[in-house]
Amino acid sequence: MNPVDDKSFPSTSNSPVPSLSERLLNSIARMQECEDTRQFCRVTLEELQSLFPKISAGQFLQLSGTETEYEPTAACGDATGLGTDFFTPFTNELKIAQNRAAMLENGKRVFLPLTRGGDVPAILVLVASKAWNKSELELLEQFSLNAARGLETTALLQEARLLAYNDVLTSLGNRLSFKKEIQAEINLSSSKEDNRFAVIQFVLDNLPELNIALGHAAGDELLRQTANQLDRIFPNAIALARSSGDGFGICTPIRTNEQITEIPDLINDLFDVFLPDELKQPHLVPRIGISLYPMDGHNSDQLWQNTNIALAHTKKPGSPNFCYYDSQIETEIHGRITLNNALREGISEGQLSLNYQPQLDLNSGEITGVEALLRWERKKGEFVPANTFIPIAEASGLLGPISEWVLFEACSQRVKWTEQGVPSFPVAVNISLSEFQSEEFVSLVRRVLFETALVK
Repeated sequence: MNPVDDKSFPSTSNSPVPSLSERLLNSIARMQECEDTRQFCRVTLEELQSLFPKISAGQFLQLSGTETEYEPTAACGDATGLGTDFFTPFTNELKIAQNRAAMLENGKRVFLPLTRGGDVPAILVLVASKAWNKSELELLEQFSLNAARGLETTALLQEARLLAYNDVLTSLGNRLSFKKEIQAEINLSSSKEDNRFAVIQFVLDNLPELNIALGHAAGDELLRQTANQLDRIFPNAIALARSSGDGFGICTPIRTNEQITEIPDLINDLFDVFLPDELKQPHLVPRIGISLYPMDGHNSDQLWQNTNIALAHTKKPGSPNFCYYDSQIETEIHGRITLNNALREGISEGQLSLNYQPQLDLNSGEITGVEALLRWERKKGEFVPANTFIPIAEASGLLGPISEWVLFEACSQRVKWTEQGVPSFPVAVNISLSEFQSEEFVSLVRRVLFETALVK
C-alpha cells in the first residue's frame, strides 16, 4: 500500500496536534496490519470514524457472488446490526457510484468506491451528522485509493494463509495451524486453574488400499465425511485438523477422567458403526495416539510428539489400536533405536557369531545333529538376547542380510567339520517366517549350498 500524497495538506509538525494527513498515514499503517479481509473492513470503518468523528453511521460493502450485488461485511455507528436494511434506501446512489467507479456525495451521505483496475470490489457507505466540505472529500478520495490497495493486498495474504494453514479437501486446519491453536490454548491456560485437554492423533493405515480398490474419489469422500463427523463427535473441540494424508488431529477439553477413557471409543465407533452403516463406507481400523495436557507436555510440539510416540506403540504386536502416552514407551522406543544403530555397527564389525547346540542320542551318546544359535556380543562378555535383537532386525530390514550370513556360516562350518572327519550330522538353522515365505528364499539356499561347496 503506497503512502498518501501529502502535498494537499500543509505540514503542522510544530503543532502538538497531528494534522489530518498525519493521522491518515497512521490509519493506513494500522490497516496494513490486518490479517484478514473481515478485520480489514472493520478497522477501515474504525479509522474513518477516528478521522471524521462526524460519521454517525457507515457500512463496508463487498461484492457477493454476483457482479452487481453487495453485502455488508462491517458496520459502525447507527448502521451496526442493520444489515442490508441500512443501504437499501440508497440503492440508486450505490449503483451510480459503482457504474462511475467514482465517489458520489449527496449532502450528508458519501458513497466511496474502492476501485482496482476498473472493478469495484467494495463500496463504503458513510452518513455524517452534517454535510461534507471539499477538503474532507479530497481526503476521503486519498483514503479510498489506499484502502483499495490495502483490501487487495489483505485478500491475497488471506488466501496465502488459507493455503498455508488449511486443508483444501476437508476445510480443516493443517498440522501447522493445529499446533498453533494448541499453543494459543496453552498460553491462555496459564491464567486458568485445573485446565486439562487431550491432544489426539489418529491415522488410517489402510486408506491407500481403499484408494486402490475403490478409487481416490471414494478415499477423498471418506476423508471429507470423517472431518464432518469429528465436528459432531467433538463439538467443543479446541482444534481439529487433517494432520497428514491419512491422519487427523483433535484437541479437546477434558473435565473428567471418564472423558479421557471415552476418546478411543468415540473414534472407533465412527469407523466401525457410523461411516459403514450411514454412508456405506468400508470398515477401517484407525490407530490412535493420545497425550494429555499438562501431564504429558507443556508446549504444542511436545504434546504432538508424544501422540506420535503413543501412535508408534500401537504397532507393537498384540497391542490395541489406541495408546495413551507414557514416558516408559518413549524410553523403550529410544532404546530400540539405540539398539538398532548398534546392531548395524555390530554386523559390520563382526560382533555376530554362531554357537552350536548339540542334539544327542541318549542311548549311544552320539551327536545326531546341532542347532546353530545366533549370538550378538556387543562388548566383551556382554551378550544381547536373540529375542531382543531379532525383532529389531526384522523391523529395520536387517533380518535378510543376517539370515544370509547365518546360512553361509552354518554351511561353511559343516564343510569344515566334514573335512576334519566329523560325522555328517545335520545342522539346523532358525529362519523367520517372513524370510521363509520370501520368493527369493529357495534361490538363496541353493546359492549358499553351492558357494560353500556343501553341495557339489
